[in-house]
Amino acid sequence: MSTALVLGLPALLITAGAVARTVDSTAPRPIAQAIELSTAPVVDGNVLDDPAWRAGEPITDFWQIQPRPGQPASQRTAVYFGYTDDAIHIGIVAYDDQP
Repeated sequence: MSTALVLGLPALLITAGAVARTVDSTAPRPIAQAIELSTAPVVDGNVLDDPAWRAGEPITDFWQIQPRPGQPASQRTAVYFGYTDDAIHIGIVAYDDQP
């Protein structure tokens, strides 16, 4: 059975330059769509079940940088993006088969 670790971050800046150099530059890139949230999600660090996330579609197509660059991720991950008037909200579910 898988266990999930959930992280909520009010704002996050991601730099992908290092990743782009290690994978096939012709491979299609995942596209994330941030959804407008009517209210900020509750961040409890435990479960990503706040109703604010229900309208969003997570990105899940991740690949490895190490140990096998360009291969599919060894563990499932789902990342949600949303925004309110005050902040960008990111919800991450990082599964681990052996927590």
